[in-house]
Amino acid sequence: MDATAMNPDRAGQKQRRLRLILALSWSHRRRLARQVRRGTPEADEDPALLVETARQFTDQRWFVVLVAGLAMTSVGQAFLGFAPFFAVIGGLLLLIWTVLSVSVLRNARRGEAFLRDHPDLGGR
Repeated sequence: MDATAMNPDRAGQKQRRLRLILALSWSHRRRLARQVRRGTPEADEDPALLVETARQFTDQRWFVVLVAGLAMTSVGQAFLGFAPFFAVIGGLLLLIWTVLSVSVLRNARRGEAFLRDHPDLGGR
């Protein structure tokens, strides 16, 4: 069972952190993500926002399972009604989902590395 399900206070903290991130502009969120991916926090950046961005990166691993299911459904539909059009669309979707999955997993590893390399910022 998830730790947030057993501890309502922790679930509330997670929601507050998420609201903080969502209230930021797109450019600020991109800057946070760039700092986490590179592992180089800027001196004037809020540590709590950096840690939350890194945690979001690590918590998105489940997305790969969803993408794999969608890819299998797409391939199955291409085989059921085989036509060149369906084969091309299915191939494009598989390519896009493969790139997306690799990106999510790479960002998750980078988020974990950021939390591990910067325990002074309040990481796990």
